[in-house]
Amino acid sequence: MQTLSERAAAEDCGQHYFLFTAIETTEKEKVEETGKQLQSFAAQFNLPFSFNVLYIPDLKHLKAEQVEIKADEAVVIHASFALRAMISKLLELENSSTHYTMRSDDQHRASIEAGSVLDGIRNIVAAEGRERVTRSVSLQVWRDFFGSYTPGSWTELVGGTNLRDYKVPKTTIILLIGTKGCGKSSLVNKISDVFESERFTPQRARVSLNPSVGGCTCFAHGYKIPSSAKSFCVYDAQSLSYNQSENENMLKHWMTNGVCHEESFIWCHAQKAYYLPIVARPINFVVFVVNAVSVLESMEGRDETEKRYTRVVSKAFNSPLLSFKDDRPVVVVTHGDLLSVSERVRVRVHSGDLLGIHPKNQIFDIPESNDCATKLAILDMLHYCLDHADQNLPLKGLFPSLFLQHISLLWLMALLLWLYALMRVYIYLDRILREHILK
Repeated sequence: MQTLSERAAAEDCGQHYFLFTAIETTEKEKVEETGKQLQSFAAQFNLPFSFNVLYIPDLKHLKAEQVEIKADEAVVIHASFALRAMISKLLELENSSTHYTMRSDDQHRASIEAGSVLDGIRNIVAAEGRERVTRSVSLQVWRDFFGSYTPGSWTELVGGTNLRDYKVPKTTIILLIGTKGCGKSSLVNKISDVFESERFTPQRARVSLNPSVGGCTCFAHGYKIPSSAKSFCVYDAQSLSYNQSENENMLKHWMTNGVCHEESFIWCHAQKAYYLPIVARPINFVVFVVNAVSVLESMEGRDETEKRYTRVVSKAFNSPLLSFKDDRPVVVVTHGDLLSVSERVRVRVHSGDLLGIHPKNQIFDIPESNDCATKLAILDMLHYCLDHADQNLPLKGLFPSLFLQHISLLWLMALLLWLYALMRVYIYLDRILREHILK
């Protein structure tokens, strides 16, 4: 909506009026509530906008005149999931097609059918195997997909490199970073729930109900995902504080020395860390967790005290220690279920501007809910992390390979010299023998 408002303001003809018609078959009340939230959000940008709900329990009764399209209106149709489920319902599919929404002689109809619709239909109906990229699969398929992952398996080998040229870890380590109460432990449990097939699985990470009075994470805990696998592990570590120097030292320790299971930091005035003598694991990627409610409060804050949350987040996120080559951490926004839809959008856009990352590709909205959209966001986030972790694996040092090459060259030169000396001895002995025979 912000883009539409800016585009309309830039045109000489003034602002356009936007009418949104939602065709609903089951939950009319929820759609109407969504429409009210969208109208409230559009009002913030002074965007002329109205929302209309067309309740039709059976789509075979849908008629074009019910939408009330005027002659001077431009129509955009979005039905990314509705039409694909109607292959077996030919009458409903016919009623919902472009035949009833666009005239047969419309100049745009041919381009839409050939460009946007034809490839999808052809891929669903005719393609098989790897060529079929459009499909609907169950959650178990995604579990199997991540279950087949091994560290380094998604690395793009370019420039003549092989996987053995990289420092491939036995387990890919993903570190969760965030302030107290941002929802890191809850995120661990939500990730685990996606991969656990049993319905009633106990929570693996302890969640604090009121972090302000204590009980937050003080020890680093590693959680294998899923619990029976060893391919990748999510670490929930000590929370960031409002002390920038302490945060910098803590990030430096993690990113330089690695993270240990059950590691605890006790920062004294000398800024020294005491931790258990366990083998540290190098971190392969970072997930930065932020609280949507805290971001919104900081956005609307009037003094510096109220705005300090976003300052802490921005300072820690932009630390060069958290970057892997050109890749910066992925951001997970939690507690969005406590906000309206418009507020969640504002938080996401503001976070992208604040941190300098794309709000759609690198920021994932994962609220405290257990619906399919949340599970999909978790899977997308994990895929992003594992893919970028594999793409940023460090190369092994060049010294051992160069040393071996030099040793091999020296051995070859020594062998050639030995053969040359042997040949000279043979020639000398042959000449002596011939002179002896002639005498």
